Amino acid sequence: MRRLSDTLFLTWLSVLFMLSAFPAQALTCKTTSSTISEVVNIESIIKVSSSELIANKKIWVSSPITATFSCEDTDNFPNGESAYFWLDPENKASSLPNFIQVGITYNGIDYLLQNKKIGGDWPGDAV
Repeated sequence: MRRLSDTLFLTWLSVLFMLSAFPAQALTCKTTSSTISEVVNIESIIKVSSSELIANKKIWVSSPITATFSCEDTDNFPNGESAYFWLDPENKASSLPNFIQVGITYNGIDYLLQNKKIGGDWPGDAV
């Protein structure tokens, strides 16, 4: 009987530890339309000569994409929370050669894809 109670206690302790290990989701984002994601396909093959493959040169740019949404810190953290724009949540860009980078231009500033999200000093990082 003692062994059963020890096992139950350890099981309960393990479950409690696992539940406390999950990060809190205290940031709520809402869109003003029903669209929460958008897929932009490149319609045709992009042909680039080796002389055009210059570092930091854009070889394809989509037409402008507009999205309206708002996020709020539902737990009122003193320093806000980080919010990310997920450019490639399914990690499809990982199949591209290393010399090709994917990014987004926001308010005239280019931000590169890093770990499936926009990295750097993205203006929406703190909410």
